[in-house]
Amino acid sequence: MPGQAQQAREALGARLRAVRLDAGLTARALAQLAGWHFTKVSKLEHGTATVYHCRPHADLVDPGLPKMRMSPAAMFEHGLARAGYIEAPRDPHPAYEFLATRWRTIQHYGVEIGA
Repeated sequence: MPGQAQQAREALGARLRAVRLDAGLTARALAQLAGWHFTKVSKLEHGTATVYHCRPHADLVDPGLPKMRMSPAAMFEHGLARAGYIEAPRDPHPAYEFLATRWRTIQHYGVEIGA
Protein backbone atom coordinates (compact mmCIF):
# COMPACT_ATOMS: atom_id res chain seq x y z
CA MET A 1 0.00 0.00 0.00
CA PRO A 2 1.45 3.36 -1.00
CA GLY A 3 2.32 5.88 1.66
CA GLN A 4 0.73 9.28 2.10
CA ALA A 5 3.41 11.04 0.06
CA GLN A 6 2.90 8.70 -2.91
CA GLN A 7 -0.88 9.09 -2.66
CA ALA A 8 -0.46 12.88 -2.67
CA ARG A 9 1.80 12.67 -5.75
CA GLU A 10 -0.77 10.51 -7.54
CA ALA A 11 -3.60 12.89 -6.60
CA LEU A 12 -1.60 15.86 -7.85
CA GLY A 13 -0.82 14.02 -11.07
CA ALA A 14 -4.47 13.11 -11.63
CA ARG A 15 -5.51 16.73 -11.03
CA LEU A 16 -2.81 18.05 -13.38
CA ARG A 17 -3.92 15.62 -16.10
CA ALA A 18 -7.59 16.60 -15.65
CA VAL A 19 -6.79 20.32 -15.88
CA ARG A 20 -4.53 19.76 -18.89
CA LEU A 21 -7.18 17.75 -20.74
CA ASP A 22 -9.91 20.28 -19.86
CA ALA A 23 -7.71 22.98 -21.38
CA GLY A 24 -7.30 20.86 -24.52
CA LEU A 25 -3.51 20.71 -24.20
CA THR A 26 -1.15 17.89 -25.03
CA ALA A 27 1.59 17.09 -22.53
CA ARG A 28 4.15 18.65 -24.89
CA ALA A 29 2.09 21.82 -25.29
CA LEU A 30 1.74 22.19 -21.51
CA ALA A 31 5.47 21.63 -21.05
CA GLN A 32 6.25 24.28 -23.65
CA LEU A 33 3.88 26.78 -22.02
CA ALA A 34 5.36 26.10 -18.58
CA GLY A 35 8.98 26.19 -19.80
CA TRP A 36 9.59 22.57 -18.78
CA HIS A 37 11.26 19.65 -20.53
CA PHE A 38 8.54 17.67 -22.28
CA THR A 39 9.02 14.61 -20.06
CA LYS A 40 8.31 16.51 -16.83
CA VAL A 41 4.54 16.57 -17.44
CA SER A 42 4.47 12.79 -17.73
CA LYS A 43 6.57 12.37 -14.58
CA LEU A 44 4.28 14.69 -12.63
CA GLU A 45 1.10 13.06 -13.92
CA HIS A 46 2.36 9.59 -13.03
CA GLY A 47 3.77 10.62 -9.65
CA THR A 48 7.36 9.68 -10.44
CA ALA A 49 9.07 13.09 -10.59
CA THR A 50 10.10 13.26 -6.96
CA VAL A 51 10.65 9.51 -6.59
CA TYR A 52 13.42 9.60 -9.20
CA HIS A 53 15.27 12.45 -7.51
CA CYS A 54 15.00 10.98 -4.00
CA ARG A 55 15.96 7.36 -4.73
CA PRO A 56 19.67 6.39 -4.56
CA HIS A 57 21.29 5.66 -7.91
CA ALA A 58 24.18 3.24 -8.35
CA ASP A 59 26.07 5.59 -10.71
CA LEU A 60 26.02 8.66 -8.45
CA VAL A 61 29.22 8.24 -6.48
CA ASP A 62 31.57 10.72 -4.85
CA PRO A 63 35.14 9.42 -5.37
CA GLY A 64 35.91 10.37 -1.76
CA LEU A 65 32.98 8.22 -0.54
CA PRO A 66 32.89 5.27 -2.98
CA LYS A 67 30.57 3.08 -0.91
CA MET A 68 27.93 5.74 -0.40
CA ARG A 69 25.13 5.73 -2.98
CA MET A 70 23.24 9.00 -3.35
CA SER A 71 20.06 10.21 -4.96
CA PRO A 72 20.29 13.10 -7.44
CA ALA A 73 18.88 15.45 -4.78
CA ALA A 74 21.40 14.26 -2.18
CA MET A 75 24.28 14.52 -4.67
CA PHE A 76 23.25 18.10 -5.47
CA GLU A 77 23.23 19.01 -1.77
CA HIS A 78 26.56 17.21 -1.28
CA GLY A 79 28.09 19.16 -4.17
CA LEU A 80 26.83 22.46 -2.79
CA ALA A 81 28.24 21.62 0.64
CA ARG A 82 31.67 20.82 -0.83
CA ALA A 83 32.02 23.46 -3.52
CA GLY A 84 29.62 26.15 -2.46
CA TYR A 85 27.18 27.94 -4.71
CA ILE A 86 28.58 28.68 -8.15
CA GLU A 87 26.97 31.50 -10.10
CA ALA A 88 26.29 30.26 -13.61
CA PRO A 89 25.53 32.56 -16.52
CA ARG A 90 21.80 32.80 -17.15
CA ASP A 91 22.25 33.85 -20.77
CA PRO A 92 21.59 30.86 -23.06
CA HIS A 93 24.20 32.19 -25.51
CA PRO A 94 27.20 33.23 -23.36
CA ALA A 95 29.58 33.08 -26.33
CA TYR A 96 28.18 36.42 -27.52
CA GLU A 97 29.79 38.05 -24.48
CA PHE A 98 33.25 37.20 -25.86
CA LEU A 99 32.76 38.46 -29.41
CA ALA A 100 34.73 41.51 -30.51
CA THR A 101 32.77 44.75 -30.73
CA ARG A 102 33.04 46.96 -33.80
CA TRP A 103 31.22 50.26 -33.78
CA ARG A 104 29.51 50.96 -37.10
CA THR A 105 27.37 53.82 -38.27
CA ILE A 106 24.06 52.87 -39.78
CA GLN A 107 23.29 55.08 -42.76
CA HIS A 108 20.12 55.35 -44.79
CA TYR A 109 21.81 53.18 -47.45
CA GLY A 110 23.11 50.55 -45.01
CA VAL A 111 26.22 49.86 -42.93
CA GLU A 112 29.72 50.53 -44.22
CA ILE A 113 32.13 47.69 -43.44
CA GLY A 114 35.82 48.14 -44.09
CA ALA A 115 35.55 51.85 -44.85
